[in-house]
Amino acid sequence: MNYAPRPLPIPRPEPKPRPEYVARDTVFAYLCIPVCYLFVKSAPLSSPALGTAMALCFIAAFSLFYLLLSGTRPSLSARMVWLLMLTLCAGFVTNASEVLRTLLSLVLLAFLPIFAHTCCKKDFFREFSKTPLNRIADAFVTVPFAALPENIIVFIPTRKGKKSRALATIGWCLVGLVGAIIPTVIVVALLSYDAQFTSLLDKIWETLDNIFSFSNENLFEHVGDIILSCALGVGLCAVLFGNLVAARPRKKPEGTQEDTDHIPSLQVLPKPLLAAFVTPILLIYVLFFVSQWNYYVSAFTHTLPEGLTYAQYAREGFFQLCIVSVFNAVLLIILQTFMRRTPGERGVLRRTYAGIISLFTLILIATALSKMILYMDAYGMTRSRVLATWMILLLAVSFILSLIHVFCRKFPLAIGIFITCALFLLVLFLPNIDGMIADYNVDAYLSGDLSSVDVEALCDLDLAAVPALSRLEEHLLARGKLDEKSALLLEQTSAQLDRLAEWSANSADGIFDFNLPLSRAKRMLAER
Repeated sequence: MNYAPRPLPIPRPEPKPRPEYVARDTVFAYLCIPVCYLFVKSAPLSSPALGTAMALCFIAAFSLFYLLLSGTRPSLSARMVWLLMLTLCAGFVTNASEVLRTLLSLVLLAFLPIFAHTCCKKDFFREFSKTPLNRIADAFVTVPFAALPENIIVFIPTRKGKKSRALATIGWCLVGLVGAIIPTVIVVALLSYDAQFTSLLDKIWETLDNIFSFSNENLFEHVGDIILSCALGVGLCAVLFGNLVAARPRKKPEGTQEDTDHIPSLQVLPKPLLAAFVTPILLIYVLFFVSQWNYYVSAFTHTLPEGLTYAQYAREGFFQLCIVSVFNAVLLIILQTFMRRTPGERGVLRRTYAGIISLFTLILIATALSKMILYMDAYGMTRSRVLATWMILLLAVSFILSLIHVFCRKFPLAIGIFITCALFLLVLFLPNIDGMIADYNVDAYLSGDLSSVDVEALCDLDLAAVPALSRLEEHLLARGKLDEKSALLLEQTSAQLDRLAEWSANSADGIFDFNLPLSRAKRMLAER
């Protein structure tokens, strides 16, 4: 007989418990799909203005309501993000710029998964300061999609751990109907060659359009748009619902310890390696500043270098700033995330390099801002110039906070950057920026600071420029006798106002298209 000892069995890890869902989870999951789809389908996201604001407010409020029903108490950071989202939604009604409203929609869509991710993360800002890349990946990729196969069972309602056949049948049928949307649309598009079949579908579509006001165009022109909206809607639903499910309180088996949300340490690169990597870059910065000193200092003295126009001088500064700032931000993240450190050390080397990088970046920011001010003093404001200045100031404050954090280790850098970004977003999206740009240019012309007004550039602001153009027209008419230049300006202003009045009269807006500056402009054109 063989008395050789048998090998011990290899212990297998216990299977991870599947998430448990109740009726409210199933209801919320089914509501998430049409809400996200209809929101994406309403693209461009800037119109209808009031409708987009209401949709985003509904998604934010419904997400908070679901978390409260699930027993989740949002953290302070989550409440700050949620209040910021609701406040920014007012920008759809107070801002007349379609470009800025579209940008606002994208910003708020990015805030939705961040809000859900921060609900159960009381130390979110502290961890974000240490590992920003980890937190961003968790909010948009890891958390929502890691348990996606397991979260699919939420669409099948359960009752006390046992599937109810009737509810399960309904759930599977709804899942099948959702999955059949894209194949059905493709089959309908392929069969649309038949005239009678196309006519029948057009009549059905017209009937539905009269009831729900879908669209007045042909059905088959929207096949690609429907498929794209389905894909984007399902993706948005997965990101939002995945973060919300992860934010719910989890039941732990008896005898297990609470998860501490462990983040693997990435501080693996030795200090000599990073020092050798960063030092040549800093030396290049020094040589660059020495060789280009007169070129950059001329912006502070309001003198234009020879061979350059104001536009070329300002654009070069802005694009250089963007590239260098992003590159320097990457260097700061590398130093903060990957430099090896021992417990209790002060990190003198890391802080020294971070301070020098921040200081060099602030010098570039100051020169670029001076260039942009010189540009606007010569030619006035435009939307692109205002956005460039806004970005320059945001970068300046962010790097100043980073520099403070270098010398004051207890300074909460992530909270400071969040508050800064929140204030800058409120300043950008809540006021009527396009109207302010038009008012500034007209006031500068009337006061003599600008030699002329670019009426065509103001018309790029559409209806937001109507109050300023009307004021300019009234001022020129009140002068009486005009010189040739002023007469041409009056002719251009009146022609543009007539064009805007004709366009406004032919456009029909519903209640969901309401916007305060646009409504005021249309009322002024109607009374003109």
